[in-house]
This record gives sequence, C-alpha cells and structure tokens, in this order.
Amino acid sequence: MVNILKGAPVADAIYEELSKMNGANPLLSIIKYKGTDAGGYLKGLTKSANRVNARLQVTEVEHYDELLKTVQEMGANDCVSGVLLLKPFPKDWNFREAVKLLPPSKDVDALHPVNLGLLAQNLALLMPATPQSIIQILDFYNIPIEGKNILVIGRSEAVGLPAALMLLHRNGTVTIAHSRTKDIPSLSVKADILVVAIGKAHFVNETFVKNGAVVIDVGTNMTDDGKVVGDVDFDSVMPLVSAITPVPGGVGSVTTACLFKNLFTCYYMNHSA
Repeated sequence: MVNILKGAPVADAIYEELSKMNGANPLLSIIKYKGTDAGGYLKGLTKSANRVNARLQVTEVEHYDELLKTVQEMGANDCVSGVLLLKPFPKDWNFREAVKLLPPSKDVDALHPVNLGLLAQNLALLMPATPQSIIQILDFYNIPIEGKNILVIGRSEAVGLPAALMLLHRNGTVTIAHSRTKDIPSLSVKADILVVAIGKAHFVNETFVKNGAVVIDVGTNMTDDGKVVGDVDFDSVMPLVSAITPVPGGVGSVTTACLFKNLFTCYYMNHSA
C-alpha cells in the first residue's frame, strides 16, 4: 500500500521544537513588491509566526533602488533577526544582487553566495527551506537516503541544486536532470527516490517511475480551473510508488516550518555575536 507523505505532521513536529525555545522572540523582516500577496503566502507566514512566538514586519517597495535600500537597512537593523525577500518581484529586478546585500546571518532563504558555498562544503547552518523540507519529510517517515539512487529534476538555486547537495551529503547517489536533459524518463525509472522541482504541471507520469520508488513532488502549479497541482501526475504515478507527497498538503507546509527554523537559527547566530 502506498504511503502518502503528508506534510502537516512533519511541520507540526518542527513547530513543536521551535515553540520550546523559551526567551526567543525573533523578528522576521519581510520585503515584498507593492500590491502583491505572494499567492496568499503572507497569510500563512503570519499564522505560523503566531505558533512559535515570532514577529513579522512587512515593508512594501515599488522601485528597485527602494528594494536595495530596504535590504541594506533591514540587514543593519539590530532588532531584525532575519530578512525574507518575498517573491514575486518584477522580472527585470536583479534579485541576486539584492540578496548579496544581506548579511549571510540574516538570510532566512539561505540564498546568499556565502550560505550556498557553506552548503556545498557541508558546513551550512542555514539551508534553503524547500530542500530542508525534503530531508525533513524523508527523515520523519524513516525513508533511508544513504546508498539510494536519487534523481533531482530541476537545478534552481533555491530548490534543485541545494536539494541535490543535501542529499549527496547524506550519502545518496545523486543525479540532476533539467530542461536541457535528453530523455529524462530513462534516468528517472532508475531512481529509488525521485525529487521533482521543474515547475511544470503533471510533468512526471507513470512512464517516469519504477515500481516501489519514493516520489517527492515540490511543484505548485495553478490549473485553468483554479486547482493547485504538482509537477507529478499523482493519480497515474500512485499505483506504482511506495511513497509520494501530495500537492497540496505535502512539501509546502513543511517549507514554511523550515523557514521559521532558519529564522530561529538567524536569531541565535546574531544574538550570540
């Protein structure tokens, strides 16, 4: 029988751990583009913050130079524990340059070059939240990583690349596929664990998976009729796999919990400095 890897109990365990950190009251500075709500994500952040006694401060920016100025101000503010640049921003804004202006110890997304470099060396205290959630889910459900053949579909700096590094550090045998990879199904049918983060609705179907594989679906896509679906065609894949994350209800809720885990890490890194 297939094991549905629901995110809620994993997230609850993380929140329970964070709620025990008495005396910590970290402040998360959220910087977002004026008029956007990040698909309702801000509401979820507010709810999660209340669970762990964290505070939120939201600043809206309308121009790119305003973004850069705000990032620098929040980074220099001793009252701010961590800073989150809440996407989306206009496509012509240089997001990487904005992230570089953050102190690495306040980068809750862990996308600063210093944090990504430390992750590559397996020395990171801060790791991107979505890849963290993948590891948390596998560990929570006692799914071994060491020695497994793992395919990560997607190579973004926020998900695919750091996920591959984290799985490699846990002694998985990791392959990365991406938009330029030829014949992805020929690779994915060999994978014991398949992580899909390519951003295309129902990209992976039954021809991509072998019997008994574990599938972690990171995708969040909106259909024409307003439904949220993953990068994996859940119904066609489920009969073949031993375990799979649902969308919604899987990786997303754990990612938010891991973001707050990073916030507390930032708090203690800066508090002890």
